[in-house]
Amino acid sequence: MKKKLTLFVATIAILFTACSKDGADPVISDSGWFFNGVAHFVVTSARTEPTGTAAGKIVFRDSNKDRNATLTVYFKAIPQTAGVYNLVQGVGAGLAANEIAVSATQQATSSNVAYAGAAGVKVQVSITDAGKIKVDIPEITLTSTSGTDTYKLSAFASER
Repeated sequence: MKKKLTLFVATIAILFTACSKDGADPVISDSGWFFNGVAHFVVTSARTEPTGTAAGKIVFRDSNKDRNATLTVYFKAIPQTAGVYNLVQGVGAGLAANEIAVSATQQATSSNVAYAGAAGVKVQVSITDAGKIKVDIPEITLTSTSGTDTYKLSAFASER
């Protein structure tokens, strides 16, 4: 009887310890972008205020292993209020107050690609409670500087 009781207690102990949860739940990022189907998550961001004729910009960076990618959004002036911006071609030269430009890099492309599509695409810009900027970019096509390669991009990126 003592042998059976010991075996029963040992079995119960193994069952409860074998079912324990190791580590924390994975965190799903609320800030990132998709570049040609590859998910990138904002690890850091850097804001540069406009100076002279240079546009202001926010660079979102995914420095996770094997990612090394950036998403850059350009503004005539860094927004202070939420609004809808018109997406324009290029990397920020000559922007109007209601315009935004977008470029990206990815380790695989190793070059900067930018929006070169038609006018009319709208980008939602929000301001978080902490005063950080969030951009929601619908799926667009970015083009390499040579014009021969195209890449799909969509974003839901918030400053860190």
